[in-house]
Amino acid sequence: MTVKINASKAAYEARLGKPFIDFDHVQQEFNGNLVIPDLNLTVNAGELFVLVGTSGSGKTTTLKMVNQLQPQTAGTISIMGQDIRQTNLQELRWNIGYVLQQIALFPTMTVAQNIAVIPEMKGVKREEIDATVDRLLKRVGLDPAKYRDRMPSELSGGEQQRIGICRAIAPEPPVVLMDEPFSALDPISRTQLQDLVLDIHASRHDTIIFVTHDMDEALKLGDRIAVMSEGKILQVDTPNNVSQHPANGFVKQFFAQSIAHNVENVYVGKMVMQGFAYPTLPQPGARVLDISSDKVLGDVFDAMKDVDYLRVVSGNKELGFIDATMVVHYLSQHLHEDDA
Repeated sequence: MTVKINASKAAYEARLGKPFIDFDHVQQEFNGNLVIPDLNLTVNAGELFVLVGTSGSGKTTTLKMVNQLQPQTAGTISIMGQDIRQTNLQELRWNIGYVLQQIALFPTMTVAQNIAVIPEMKGVKREEIDATVDRLLKRVGLDPAKYRDRMPSELSGGEQQRIGICRAIAPEPPVVLMDEPFSALDPISRTQLQDLVLDIHASRHDTIIFVTHDMDEALKLGDRIAVMSEGKILQVDTPNNVSQHPANGFVKQFFAQSIAHNVENVYVGKMVMQGFAYPTLPQPGARVLDISSDKVLGDVFDAMKDVDYLRVVSGNKELGFIDATMVVHYLSQHLHEDDA
C-alpha cells in the first residue's frame, strides 16, 4: 500500500488546526542506547511547531524521523492518519521540505537550478518551474535578474539560506522541516530570516516543525513549543504558557537562562514607553503589585510570582500595567536588540 501525503489544497486546508503529524510511542535506539524512549506528540496542520532543547536532547533525531532520514526503532509516525512507513520513501521526501543549518546548496548548480531540483524530478513543466523560481526569489527579497544565475559561492550566508528556504518550498510541500537553520548566521541575518519564516508561514499555512536550541527563537516563532531533554518531552504549550507556567525546574531554568541577556539590561520603563503595557488594569479586582520603571525585565518574573499584574510607576506617576505575557511579547519583538 502506498500512502500519498500530497493531498489537494482544499483537503489540506480542511485539516488546518487539526491533528496532522502524530508520534505514537516512538522509540529511537543508537548503538544499544535508547535515545528516544517513548515519544508521543501531535503536530496540527498549519502549525509552526518548535522543538527546543539543549544539544543531545533528541530534537534533531525527532525531526529526522519525520522524513525517515533516521527511521524509528519502534512506534508509529503518521501523517494524515497514515503510517509513513507505508509511504514510498521518494514520494514522502518530495512532499516534505527540508532546511538545514549547513544550507547544503549544490555548489555546481546555479541559484535557479538549486531551487528547481525537486520540481524537475517531479516532472513539472519548464515554464512553470521558471515562474516558480522568479516568484520565490522575489518572495525572499532577492531580485531574480541578479540572483537566478549566481553560484552559491557568490552568496552571503543569509542569501544562501534564503535560497535554501526557496528550494524547500518550491514543490509546495504540506510539511517543512527546519533544523536550526539560522544558528550559524549573524544576529541581523538571523532576525531577518526569522521574520521571513513567519511571513511565509502566514501566507502558506504549511505545517512547519522547527528545531532550535534558542528559547528566544522558539518564543518568537512557535505557535506551540515542545521543550525536550534526554529524549523526552517535558512540556508542550504555547510560548506564553511555557514562559509563565513552566512544567518543572528544568523548563523554568532553561527559559530563564535563555532570555537572561535580554532582561538584564532592559528597563521596565523602556518597554512601557514603547507601548508594551496595558493603559488600565485589564481585570478589575486582580492582584496587583507596584514595580518601579527603573527595574529591569528580569525583576518582573520574580515580582509576578504571587500577583496577576504589575503597576509600573515612576515616582508618584502611574505608567501602565504589565504581566509576564506582555514581557514575552516584548522580548519576541526585540530579540538580541543589543547584538543587532
